[in-house]
Amino acid sequence: MRMPRRLLRRLRFFIHSKWPRRHDLLPKSLFGRSFLIIVAPMAVLQLVLAFVFYERHWETVTRRLTNALANEVRVITVLMAGQANTDYIPRQVQSLAGVMEMQLSLSAGGELAINQSYNKTERLLEKALHETLLYPLHIEINRDAKQLNIWIPWGERVLQVQVNQERVLSSTTYIFILWMVGTAVLVVTISVLFMRNQVKPLKQLAKVADDVGRGIDLPALRPSGALEVRQVTVAFNRMRDRLQRQVTGRMEILRNVSHDLRTPLTRMRLIIAGLPAGQMQDDLRQELSEMNQMIEGYLAFVRGDAEETLQTISLNEWLQEMAHSFSLPDRMIKVRQPRQSVQFSIRPQAVRRAVGNLLTNAMRYGQQVRLSAQVKSDEVWIVVEDDGPGIPADQRASVFRPFQRLEPSRNQATGGYGLGMTIALDLIRQHGGDILLSESVLGGLKATIKLPR
Repeated sequence: MRMPRRLLRRLRFFIHSKWPRRHDLLPKSLFGRSFLIIVAPMAVLQLVLAFVFYERHWETVTRRLTNALANEVRVITVLMAGQANTDYIPRQVQSLAGVMEMQLSLSAGGELAINQSYNKTERLLEKALHETLLYPLHIEINRDAKQLNIWIPWGERVLQVQVNQERVLSSTTYIFILWMVGTAVLVVTISVLFMRNQVKPLKQLAKVADDVGRGIDLPALRPSGALEVRQVTVAFNRMRDRLQRQVTGRMEILRNVSHDLRTPLTRMRLIIAGLPAGQMQDDLRQELSEMNQMIEGYLAFVRGDAEETLQTISLNEWLQEMAHSFSLPDRMIKVRQPRQSVQFSIRPQAVRRAVGNLLTNAMRYGQQVRLSAQVKSDEVWIVVEDDGPGIPADQRASVFRPFQRLEPSRNQATGGYGLGMTIALDLIRQHGGDILLSESVLGGLKATIKLPR
């Protein structure tokens, strides 16, 4: 019979959406997975040992103990069966019972209560007694008094046999469980301590790598842990040193290039100053000014702000300062601050420059500009919104490319040389963050800067 299509669709939806996937059930961290690798086999081993012990050893020992007790009770009943009077227990039988650590007593007769809720030990003892005595009887283990009571009909009376419960309950059961659990806890504790010591260098390496990527100058990481982790740490230290030498050499070259480029520009200014005043002199000065600004823009793009150190500032105060600095007399930037004051570490000039480029573009193309911030668990989002024409979704990625402009001309009056967004993205990524562009609720562009706290 075919399954209805609606039921089949619901079954597929349940399997794909409700049923947890395999990778969702596994721990995400290396410590958790290593712990699972050690604990899972140990748990299986403990279960197998417990099953073998309870089903084999415990049951075998208990059966032998109950059979021995049943044989002793049979000896007592055989000796008492030879007596004509069933109203008392002969002295010889009492003495023998004392030697076998039993207490015998006769009580008034009556119908025996049949216990239907026997535990495993009581069932084994009942089976052994029935096979040995062939009498109807009643068994009860009083764990509070640590006694085992057996009631046997004896003529018009009831013969009660009392023995210590240790006669049928093996103490090795609890000793085995204690040793098994205690050993497992000890082994797991040692494993956890060992794994923590092995994972700790990896966590330190990840943190240092993130800090180095953000431009924080830190001393070399001391190798520790396993041999492979030490090799990774040594390789990372070498890579860090090469990157620092490369950045230092790059900065030295840029300083020299900046000086070499400014020298001919200065000579050109002196030559233009010696020319007769007129339209030609004004045009040359304008061209020279644009060339100087173009060179400064190129150098700023290549240089960035790598030499600036991190500083801890107040987010709310910084937002107010940025809005005040980039507002125009006829247009103010609206600020939306977080409810609570937040301290976070940034390179103030670098982030100011990146956010300033976004605010300048927003003020150029929009009439309403809003600057806000959102505080996440491990990030701070700085959001710049405007009501301008915005950027089409298929062109938002291209605005971060160097010298890429939506407006094709190179006229500074219409947006500069296409390096503002590129410099902003480069500066933010030096902090370990990113810039995302989307559509604003104001109708224009929304630029979200994500910075780690």
